[in-house]
Amino acid sequence: MASRLCRRTSQKRWWKPLINHNQMPNKTKEKNWERFVKTYKPIRNFVFPTESFDGFLFDTCKTEIAVVNGYNDKYVWTLMECDGKTFLSAGKHFVNRLGYFICGKKWENKEKEIEI
Repeated sequence: MASRLCRRTSQKRWWKPLINHNQMPNKTKEKNWERFVKTYKPIRNFVFPTESFDGFLFDTCKTEIAVVNGYNDKYVWTLMECDGKTFLSAGKHFVNRLGYFICGKKWENKEKEIEI
């Protein structure tokens, strides 16, 4: 899927869509994702409901970042990629970020990371 413009902005998405978690080859990573959803209860992206990760991912474009910034940091997880590994990190981060998840349950440890 090619880059698309964010609604109500002219900012282009710079990243290619992420692999759907159902297509991940590593069963451990898939279980980590399922455990994350069950434990932290992410909310669906109501701005663009067709986003990656079953519609839970909030992108970094202007419209969606405004929504993420409206939530307490303790309810936000950042999807990151570093050295070929994709993982979730508790809190809002800016370097190596791919997007955000807003959850119904807050995290307890700022150092928590989950490889997916």
